[in-house]
Amino acid sequence: MKSVVVTIILLIASFSPDSNDRSIEKVKHLATPGVDSAYESAVSVIKEHEGFVGSVYLCPAGQATIGYGHAMRSGDPRSVTEAQADSMLRADLDSCMGYVSRRTKLTGNRLVAIAHFAYCFGGAKLEKSTLLQRILAGKPIDDVILNYVNYKKIISATDSTSEDTCWIQSAYLLKMRKWELDLYLRGI
Repeated sequence: MKSVVVTIILLIASFSPDSNDRSIEKVKHLATPGVDSAYESAVSVIKEHEGFVGSVYLCPAGQATIGYGHAMRSGDPRSVTEAQADSMLRADLDSCMGYVSRRTKLTGNRLVAIAHFAYCFGGAKLEKSTLLQRILAGKPIDDVILNYVNYKKIISATDSTSEDTCWIQSAYLLKMRKWELDLYLRGI
């Protein structure tokens, strides 16, 4: 069976990990059979994890958030419908795909997998990561991506200015990293 590759030019928000610059630019996205379903799967996974909240709330990291985990920016509405939240999620994921596409030579499922990682952790964390170094060097990422499964938990405060913390492994984060790895290993 022949695999047909369709080239689609997407207008997406540009994403710089160190700034809020989100100018519009054209990014070449290679869609192959099954990749569009990977993108839709990523959208579904994000929606399931984040859940819909139509008004501004603080996420566990203390970031003002709305919809399906959209980090608020100046000018964003203070309330949204599910349809608006879906559009915001897709714009954010497209922005991550544009960023990953510009930083790497990834396409297809690999692009979607690492864009999902960037959506979850942010471009700045991806930029500084061993994961990106491995991708750029063309090396396997299996062991590296599975390191991103812990979160910091405050366990006690000895006074009002200090905290004791520990790292806790999250079964959910492990599930997500395994999902990304599986998608990545399926390649284009």
